[in-house]
Amino acid sequence: MVEVAISGIRDAALKAELERAVNFGLKRLLPRVRVMYIIIANDLRGNKRFGEVSPISKNEYLISLNCRLHKARGENLIETLFHELVHVKQFYRKELTESDTGWIWKGEHYSDEMYDINPSEIEANEISKELCYDINIINE
Repeated sequence: MVEVAISGIRDAALKAELERAVNFGLKRLLPRVRVMYIIIANDLRGNKRFGEVSPISKNEYLISLNCRLHKARGENLIETLFHELVHVKQFYRKELTESDTGWIWKGEHYSDEMYDINPSEIEANEISKELCYDINIINE
């Protein structure tokens, strides 16, 4: 059972699209997980990030999005959501953990400034593009 709660987004069609994308992404990324709670919040206003994920517990995650920045720059909100869901998978499987000075990916430390060479980000970028392609193929 995947439960999705969405706050800070009024557009009903966008909410439905985000919920469908979460269900699709988690089925692909964590197919054996039976219980997962995902909270999506449009609460990164004023932040230069498109999205971020914060673990609450092993089966509960907050995904914060910046819908205004996506719209202003013409970026794909669903691709960002998939990117953050890859991080959910990484946290869930304990491949990725937070540290005071950045991130630990499979035992190796990466600071926030090392985004472009951080394997967790490289994986998230690659898989999010694949998921976007797959969901579009299925919807056609």
